[in-house]
Amino acid sequence: GYARRSSWFQNVIQVNGADFLTDPSLDVRITAFHQEADFIYAAADASAAFPRYAGVESYTRHALLYEDQWLIVFDSLELNALGRNERSYNRFTWSAHSEPKSTELRISGTQAEWRNGAKNDTLLTLYLMEPVETAWERGVYQTTENKPMLEALRIVKPEWYTPDIHMLTAFTWGAHREKPAVLKHERLLALVWDREGQKKAVGFA
Repeated sequence: GYARRSSWFQNVIQVNGADFLTDPSLDVRITAFHQEADFIYAAADASAAFPRYAGVESYTRHALLYEDQWLIVFDSLELNALGRNERSYNRFTWSAHSEPKSTELRISGTQAEWRNGAKNDTLLTLYLMEPVETAWERGVYQTTENKPMLEALRIVKPEWYTPDIHMLTAFTWGAHREKPAVLKHERLLALVWDREGQKKAVGFA
């Protein structure tokens, strides 16, 4: 009975405006899960959920809950021959949604914050870590009675020319809101925190 089935209203990605297919027989599945004392990690392969015209070869979303203070989301996507060769460019969109009646969204540089509208306390902070050559796009859906329904925050690459894309974002709601540094080495992409002389890292290969 949920009305908004379009990917445009979900916390997912879009390639060339394509919605995820909702056929339950598609091979979309959890491919990895691991839990330790200070983190929980899961990965899901949704390659089969893209329609053919989107030009997607493979897509995996990785999510890691770290120290109960950070949620790291890493999206890794590769195009097939259609996406690489038969178009002059592709379009990539990453979305997150919130409740505009109770939270206020603020954007500054590569950082977004959701604040308590009444108390002005920061409830959630989002850091865009990779790639930074993107644009923010935002909008509020409202009724014809001018009542806000849903607020959308999107990270967009309106013209994307490479055969793959790796989107790394970090959410935090803890007391320590220091932005991690990015470490890139060949096929490794990692976030690094400096904690009183000790470095902690979360990496994706």
